[in-house]
Amino acid sequence: MSSLLPTCCRTFSRQLLSVALLLPALILFVGCTDGNVVKDVVSGPATYGDEPMAGTVVFVGADGKKLQGPILDGKYKVENAPKGKYKVYIEAVPGMGGGEVPKDGAKDAMATMKGGGKKMGVAPHADYTKVETSGLEVDVTGGKQEWPIKLTKK
Repeated sequence: MSSLLPTCCRTFSRQLLSVALLLPALILFVGCTDGNVVKDVVSGPATYGDEPMAGTVVFVGADGKKLQGPILDGKYKVENAPKGKYKVYIEAVPGMGGGEVPKDGAKDAMATMKGGGKKMGVAPHADYTKVETSGLEVDVTGGKQEWPIKLTKK
């Protein structure tokens, strides 16, 4: 039957068939890739003394760019951090402050989730909440990297 068609139509038919066969494979290939795949992760425990912290860990690159991740129940994770050296500080949970623990336990009350009564963690000393005074640095090497943040009580 293909011999009944003119040459130009046979060539077009072959090209159309090729595209029709390749299109589903291309769609599958593109559909399987997710632009939001997390490849590089820095994570680990985050403690102040022997107590789990709550707040946000902030990585500051040489260019001043900030990357951050939550600290909950003494564990943190920063995703998609490019390789390089970063200065690190901790942002305390709003209202928790940092530094000395009030005698009345108000700091612990601020670190407790509403309704559930579950303590999220403690805030570190105020020195750890500023990039200039924290003294913390990490070298991100790529992939999945564990870096424990173990702060000494002041």
